[in-house]
Amino acid sequence: MEGQFFYWFFWSLWVIATFCLNKSTKRLMIAIVALLTIILSVSTLKNDSMSVSYSYVMLLVVCYAVISKKRWNQQIYTFISMITITFAYVSFHLFELFDPVWVLFDRKWMLTIPLVYVTFMLAKNAKDRVVLFVTGLCHGELLYFIILQRFNFYYEIGSLNFLDVVSIGLFLIMSWAAFEYFTKYFDLLIHKNIKEKQG
Repeated sequence: MEGQFFYWFFWSLWVIATFCLNKSTKRLMIAIVALLTIILSVSTLKNDSMSVSYSYVMLLVVCYAVISKKRWNQQIYTFISMITITFAYVSFHLFELFDPVWVLFDRKWMLTIPLVYVTFMLAKNAKDRVVLFVTGLCHGELLYFIILQRFNFYYEIGSLNFLDVVSIGLFLIMSWAAFEYFTKYFDLLIHKNIKEKQG
């Protein structure tokens, strides 16, 4: 079913941000973005030659806003890293289009896991990974649409399938970030207990 990962993840994200996180601007922004992404997912901007999901546009604008606050050298690195993810995304889709036999498992997971792995290699912290992953996928979606236009194939930019891939990737990135956080927390607790016993 299209959109099941998307709705599950973004509703969970909104609930966690609204009820579990401490009051802050960051919490408010996460809740707003999650809710708006869900609301806008049912609307598309259409004309004769293209169809674009409003959720896609919003995610891309949010990522651009975050990137714009970085220093120029970080922006250049992000741009180069984003190109890597973009080409990886498009390459998978083109292979799937011309030779679908090799897609042995659920295509969403087969696409997402390698892209998340590349994202982990290119970015050091959770925030940068999220921005890099989403921006790379958004540009990949646009590039894939441009390629399909040459063959007169219809393709909706930012469809629920795309949002599913984004959601699975964000889930994996945030799960790893939570694992890292709790690992450091328990490590500090163990060291604290050892020091107390020694003291």
